[in-house]
Amino acid sequence: MPKRTDIKSILILGAGPIVIGQACEFDYSGAQA
Repeated sequence: MPKRTDIKSILILGAGPIVIGQACEFDYSGAQA
């Protein structure tokens, strides 16, 4: 069971930066436009 919780936390942490990076790209593009 502890292994599964570790995997879930890793997936969440891995998806977080990607979503934040995409949001920054959209904001940056909107600012230039």
